[in-house]
This record gives sequence, structure tokens and C-alpha cells, in this order.
Amino acid sequence: MYVGVSTDSKDNKKWRCRTCKTTGSLRYESFNKGSNRSLPSLLQFLYFWSEDIQSHVFLEKQLQWSPNTVVDWNNFVRDICIEDLIINQEPIGGLGIVMEIDESKFVRRIFNRGRLLTGQWVFSMYQQGTDNVLMIQVPHRSGATLLPIIQRYVLPGTTIHSDE
Repeated sequence: MYVGVSTDSKDNKKWRCRTCKTTGSLRYESFNKGSNRSLPSLLQFLYFWSEDIQSHVFLEKQLQWSPNTVVDWNNFVRDICIEDLIINQEPIGGLGIVMEIDESKFVRRIFNRGRLLTGQWVFSMYQQGTDNVLMIQVPHRSGATLLPIIQRYVLPGTTIHSDE
């Protein structure tokens, strides 16, 4: 297939097959298939996002997007990254490598007042000296819950440090 000119698509281009003459949208099966934004502006946004340029005023001005659109796309791209991290978690550690493990409970209270709400337990594993971190939501912090996670995500031979 090649990219050909088209007058009936949002992007003025379509995929075209040389042999069977079928055509398809450039956005087919992509994260931006329902977007009304132009592909160049989406690519610019992704570039700014990847460079950690988070100023909404800058993005609104450069891309000529509304404040709501900038917020929506920031959230959308962050959600895609989180989903990818959850799906593609690889085991970490190995012979001679030290891992630190801990569990934390995340709750939200406004101005540290009011009743303590139920929160979410998160089990985290950090490989010392690197950026390798795994964080997994768990229902509780019992050994029966955490041990299978350690066996699944920490490679044999790893030294594990914990506060307990």
C-alpha cells in the first residue's frame, strides 16, 4: 500500500493498494481514529508531550486548540501510556541485583480534613541504581497477595529488601 491523495477524507490522503485498488483511512485502527484534529497538529502535540512541554497556554497557542481540547488530549495520551505500562510489564531484577519492595495505600482527603476514605493499595518494586519500577494495584497487602506478584515480576537470583 502507499499513501495517495484523496479529496473525500479529513487528511486529504488515504492508504491505497496498487493491486486490488482498495483504499483506507490513515487513521484506521489508530488512537486518533475519531479525532477531528489534523494529523500535523496531532503530531506536533505528541512531540510537545514527549518533550514534557506541559504549559497549556503554550499548547493552546501553538496548536490553536481550545483549553478543553488540550486537557482532553493530555489525559488521553497519559491513559494510553498507563495502559501500555500495565499490559507490557516485564520481569525485572536478576542475579546480583537489589530490589526494594514496599506497599502503600493511596487515599485522598481535602486539606487533610474529614473522614478517612477507603483507598487503593499499591505494591511497588524498585530496582536500585536504575529507573526500573513496577507498581501494581492490589486489593490488600497480605503475603498471599504479594508473593505471586513477586514470583511473576522479579527474576530469580534477585536480592529483595523490604521494610518488614
